Amino acid sequence: MTNSSPLSLGGSQTGNAFTGTFATDNENWLKVFGGEVLSAFEKAIEISPKLTTRTISSGKSATFPITGRANARNHKPGEDILLSTNVAAAFQDAVAADGITDGRPQDWTANASAKYLSNLGASERIININDLMIASVFIDDLDEVKAYYDLRSTYTVELGRALARKMDNLCARSLFAAAGGLAEGAMRGGQTISDGNMLTQADVMASSIMGAAQKLDEYDIPKEDRMCILNPAGYYLLLRAAGGIGGTDSYAALLSQDYSMGNGDFAEGRVLMVGGIPVVVSNNAGFGVNFTQEAGENNELAVDMSNAAGIVAHKSATGILKLKDLQLEHEYMIQNQGNLFVSKLACGVAPLRTDGAIKLVTA
Repeated sequence: MTNSSPLSLGGSQTGNAFTGTFATDNENWLKVFGGEVLSAFEKAIEISPKLTTRTISSGKSATFPITGRANARNHKPGEDILLSTNVAAAFQDAVAADGITDGRPQDWTANASAKYLSNLGASERIININDLMIASVFIDDLDEVKAYYDLRSTYTVELGRALARKMDNLCARSLFAAAGGLAEGAMRGGQTISDGNMLTQADVMASSIMGAAQKLDEYDIPKEDRMCILNPAGYYLLLRAAGGIGGTDSYAALLSQDYSMGNGDFAEGRVLMVGGIPVVVSNNAGFGVNFTQEAGENNELAVDMSNAAGIVAHKSATGILKLKDLQLEHEYMIQNQGNLFVSKLACGVAPLRTDGAIKLVTA
C-alpha cells in the first residue's frame, strides 16, 4: 500500500508534495494571524498616530530636545551684535505691551548678558521604555475543532484591539499630564478650562474647545497637527450642534435637517472640526478615572482624570518612543495541546511640551 498525500491547510506545498514538518504545517496560520492583529491595531488606535514618535533600535531610553523661541530686535548701525548689556527690562516692557500675562514672558525673557542674542531656553525630555506590553490568548485544540466559528480570527483581532486601547490610554494620560505642567524642562505650566456644564450643554463644550484654540494661538502653537480628544458622551453632544441644532430639538427635527453643508453629518454620526481643530472620539482615553502609576510604567503618568471632559493638544505635547514595534508570535504547545498567540509592543510615552496641551474639565 502506498502512502497518501494529505492536504495540509496550514502549510505550504509544492504540487502534491507534503513536507510534514511543524514549521510548514503552521506557516499559513502565522501569516493570517499577523494580518488580523495589524489590521485591528490600526483600525482601533485613534490618538498615538497623531503624536510625535521616534523609534530606536536598542537602548532603554531616548532624549527628546525641547527649545524655546528666538527674539528679534532692531540693530543700531555699527553696534556689535555680541555687545554685553542688560536689556531684560526692555523685553518685559514688550511682553506687557503684548498683553499676555499667563506664562508667556518666560519665552521672551532677555539674556541679561547679550543685547541681540536670543535666549531660547533649550531643555530636554528623557522618555524611558516601559516593560513589554503584551496581549495573548491560548486556544485549545479541541475547542477549536468543536467551535462552529473561526476562533483564531475572532480572538486575534481582540489582541490588536487590546494593544490599541492600552496605547491610546497612555497617550491620553500623557497629554493630560502635559496640560497639568508635568513635563521636565517645561517652559510654562499647563492650562485648564473648567465648566460644570461642559458635558451637558453643546454650546459650552464648543466654547471651551474654542477657548483652548485661542490659548494655543496665544502660545504660537502651529495650527497644523492639533487635535481635540473627546469621549463618546462629549462627541455626540457636539454632533447635535454640528448643524446648528440646539439641545431642545426633537429627534424628528434632527432627522429632517440637512447636515451636508455644516460641520457634521447626523446620519453618519460625524463631527469634523471645532475652532479649526479636528475632533477625535475615543473610548480609550480614560476620562472619569483617577490613574495611579502602574507596575512597568517607567514614565510618570499618574494623573487624576476623574473630572476630565476632553483634551485639546498639539502633536508636540507628547512623545512616543518605540523600541520594538508591533510584533506577533505563535506557537503550538504540545504539553498544553493548543496554540499560544502573543502580540507585543515595547514603547514609552511621556509629555514633552506643556504649552501644547490644554485639558477640559467639569470641575
